[in-house]
Amino acid sequence: MRACDYYRNRLSDRDLPAAFVDLDVLARNADAVAERAGGLPVSIASKSIRCPAVMERLLDRDAFSGVMCYHGREAAFLAAAGFEDLLVAYPVCDRTEIEAVCEAVVAGTTITLMVDSAAHVERAATVAAAAVTEWRNWAGGASCRPRPRAGVGGTVPRDRRRPAAVDALASRRRLRPLAPASRPDRRRAGVAENYTGIVDVDADQRRATVRAGTTLGDLTDELAAHGLSMENLGDIDAQTVAGALSTGTHGTGIDLGVLSPQVAGLRLVTADGEIVELGPEDGDAFRAAQVSLGALGVISTVTLDLVPAYDLRFHARPMPLGECLADLERLRSENRHFEFFRFPHTDTAFVKTMNRTDDPHTGHGGDSDSRLKNLAWEAMCRLSTAVPATTPAMSTLAAWTFSEERSVAPSHEQFAHDRAVRFEESEWSVPADDGAAVVRAIRSWIEESGEDVCFPVEFRYVAGDDIPLSPAYGRDSAFVAVHKYHPNPTERISRRWRPSVAATRGGHTGGNATTATPLLSPLATPSGTGSRQSDASSTRRDCF
Repeated sequence: MRACDYYRNRLSDRDLPAAFVDLDVLARNADAVAERAGGLPVSIASKSIRCPAVMERLLDRDAFSGVMCYHGREAAFLAAAGFEDLLVAYPVCDRTEIEAVCEAVVAGTTITLMVDSAAHVERAATVAAAAVTEWRNWAGGASCRPRPRAGVGGTVPRDRRRPAAVDALASRRRLRPLAPASRPDRRRAGVAENYTGIVDVDADQRRATVRAGTTLGDLTDELAAHGLSMENLGDIDAQTVAGALSTGTHGTGIDLGVLSPQVAGLRLVTADGEIVELGPEDGDAFRAAQVSLGALGVISTVTLDLVPAYDLRFHARPMPLGECLADLERLRSENRHFEFFRFPHTDTAFVKTMNRTDDPHTGHGGDSDSRLKNLAWEAMCRLSTAVPATTPAMSTLAAWTFSEERSVAPSHEQFAHDRAVRFEESEWSVPADDGAAVVRAIRSWIEESGEDVCFPVEFRYVAGDDIPLSPAYGRDSAFVAVHKYHPNPTERISRRWRPSVAATRGGHTGGNATTATPLLSPLATPSGTGSRQSDASSTRRDCF
């Protein structure tokens, strides 16, 4: 051993007291232990070596494998730091310790628990079954087992030397799996469902700050109590705020954009745990964060620009498809909101318009009416799936049952509809003036190919914006969506229509893509509008 004076001299330029490790001595000791082990792998005892850096150095040697931990929380800590093959050497009975171990195992770390009795096994199994539940999206096409975290910062790794991926899972409404279940190395974050509620409402400035996991339905109900509303919404309000914004969710209206332009500011946690506040003054970084597909970090809170609460007059009616397509210009320009659904194997379009009004409220059909419609539609879809030859008849019957509807109600109640029948979707964004041609082409292809499509084709308009990954970037767009009952995949439709839509400078914006394309690639977002994919990637690299 070296004398104390040796170390005092070597540390003369350091502030003392200080802990240090002589790496030469460590190496000699490691060699001696390996020799005594006679070729058997040696596990490191964490209670004897309390420094992760020293453990890393030892594990780089062939003779050492795994870490023996003192308790479950320590194993979870080491797993978060990137250590593998962990053994908890003492029985674990505490629920919070077992839950911490479960989170680490779900994230991909191998952890072995020592037990003294069958009761210990039963205890661990019971807690694990409750702590680790499967997350599955609404359509059923994506699943994983998330980490049961209630906050954002605690889930994001903070060690720059050991980066790890985090998927912030939201309300399951996304059809395309941005968080694929085939990546066991990803640290899944069950953040959104537990991180909810409005943080602050400024009625004078017409702004509200909301936690990322709050659903649009809960948000708009509370905003209404403050006399405020969002300028526009989609037709489903079950999404979380962060999920809807990050994926470019949209409603309809040629003068109204996707939801993201309503963002006045946001806070996110980057991959290394840094908290970043962004607003319009941050230019490219802010615009990239408005629609980011989760590529920049986990959104924590969002500040929204709002408008005074308002009412909408809803009018829906059947219309011959040819008449609807010929009258598109007038329908989209004369109505704040316009969309239509075209029933395959029929010449019927179901046209919906909404406009601001001060007329008295009339109410809706009610929950029972909605349930009956969904039950009837579910039955038709099941029969069509079981016996594809019945699809044209089911589509015709569905079109026949739709009748004219009118109502006046608060805007947030008019936007949202009960979508109880699950479906898969392929949605495409094309230049607004090309929308009618795409609808006609899809109609011809469905009927000529015999493709089993019972769900109506949806058509909407969205105003252009300057958000790089927005599906309406740089132009007013028409959105055309083909839906299929959820057991039936839409990949065949996507493959068929990718070249045709690309020829109109359009692109795939939602639902299921035909291939697992890299994030920010031209196939993952609309094409033909410049170099915004590379712009977004550059912003991600330079600013985050």
